Amino acid sequence: MTNKATIGTVSHGTMRPEDLIPAFLSELRYLAGKEAMESWPYATHVRECEDVVALLEETEEPSADDYEAANQCVEWLFEALGEYAPPFCYFGAHEGDGSDFGFWPDFDAIECEGIPRVEDASELPDGYVGEWLLVNDHGNATLFTRVTAPEDVCAWEIV
Repeated sequence: MTNKATIGTVSHGTMRPEDLIPAFLSELRYLAGKEAMESWPYATHVRECEDVVALLEETEEPSADDYEAANQCVEWLFEALGEYAPPFCYFGAHEGDGSDFGFWPDFDAIECEGIPRVEDASELPDGYVGEWLLVNDHGNATLFTRVTAPEDVCAWEIV
């Protein structure tokens, strides 16, 4: 699976399922591609989510069951989008803003995995192979993968 997901916002400023579901579905369509979206289980879930959004928009006072179905769609979309998250990232709400949903670095996971965090590649041990995080004095971060020194592949970066 090619990772086309980029770090950043997918939906901001709302927590209403009728707003989140279309935004999340659009991102999933982009990331998964047409073939995956037309196959099981995506096709079934997508239809269900589209039906739920239509129901919420058409019903003057949606029931608790309608919102429960919408919340299940949102949960499924979180899981589906999480599969496309870049390495050491997650799909969910931003730490500082609960209504900012997107792909975000998981710096705790990076630390737990023991991935080196350096200000310059020269700080890496000789012969180092694997992921490493470059963080400059402004806080910008770039995750690299080193297969052979000094050839590094950028997995993602945030400024």
